[in-house]
Amino acid sequence: MEKKRIDSLDALRGLAALAVVLRHYTTIFSIDYGVPESFKFEFKYGYLGVELFFLISGFVIFMTIEQVKSSKEFIIKRFVRLFPTYWLSILITTSAILFFGLPKMQFSSKDFLVNLTMIQDVVNPIFHTKHIDGVYWSLAVELLFYGFILLLFKLKWLTHIKLIGFLWVLISIICIPNDISVFMLGVIFNLKWSPLFFAGILFYKLWKYDLEKMKLSTHILIVFSLLAYFFLTLTKFEEESKSNIVECIVATLFFIIFYLVAYQKLKFLGKNKVLLFLGKISYPLYLIHQNIGYIVLFYLIQTLKFDYQIIILIPILISILLATIIVFKFEAVYLDRLKKYLLNKFQ
Repeated sequence: MEKKRIDSLDALRGLAALAVVLRHYTTIFSIDYGVPESFKFEFKYGYLGVELFFLISGFVIFMTIEQVKSSKEFIIKRFVRLFPTYWLSILITTSAILFFGLPKMQFSSKDFLVNLTMIQDVVNPIFHTKHIDGVYWSLAVELLFYGFILLLFKLKWLTHIKLIGFLWVLISIICIPNDISVFMLGVIFNLKWSPLFFAGILFYKLWKYDLEKMKLSTHILIVFSLLAYFFLTLTKFEEESKSNIVECIVATLFFIIFYLVAYQKLKFLGKNKVLLFLGKISYPLYLIHQNIGYIVLFYLIQTLKFDYQIIILIPILISILLATIIVFKFEAVYLDRLKKYLLNKFQ
């Protein structure tokens, strides 16, 4: 049975992006640049919004690969979805840093050029580059996951995804805690994040195929993925400002939410226009908010002497405005045309 677009996932994207924004404008900004005592609010676990993005990606990318007819179609669609908006966001952020940049934001021309590839984390041992904006680290993770799924598609192994996913996660829980990585294969194959991507795939199968709901193996593998996440989290070094236990609790909540999505019990989320709007602009909002928001906050506090937490609404609104312009004046106008042109040219 053909199923429609899942609005509840778009709403979850919006929540994930907002969580990351709040984390940066409270906890991280305070660490990097200092804030007055009147800044009491923290959202220090907002970074887990990125892990929610990884679950969503597992779901959505497997859905996408099942719908394409060729690897070229998949590559073109992913390229158009990711790179033009990413490049525009880099140009905007770079311009803001060059004119108004703060300490810790400096970068070189080499950094800029390598950042254009989106895989600066992968090539960092060679080029020793930094991110133009800190959030860019997760994009290489996503890109490598797309490459992994594309490889399975080319090899015609997608029908064996349960076995492959199980082995993928099993290798992760063996290698990651023991710091075993051969020629960066741990990075290239996303061993650190495999439980989330694989669980996203399994939740998609539950949502798409009614027969999967009756297969015990699917539910066992979802629980296995969650337990693997627990193991990878609880065996890592615990930072002073974070709790590995809290991360596990939040991840459990994410898995419960995805079960509800798979069984179509969260349709009410997809009816919330605010969350749907945030979901629509979530990608450019994620890309554009960090350093530009820091610049705005810094000058509001240091120059204009605003010293209450309420002022984080200003960079939030500015970031949402910029993301909205990118979506409706750039993506909506040019990306569909670009996709059609590339699909016609490379068929």
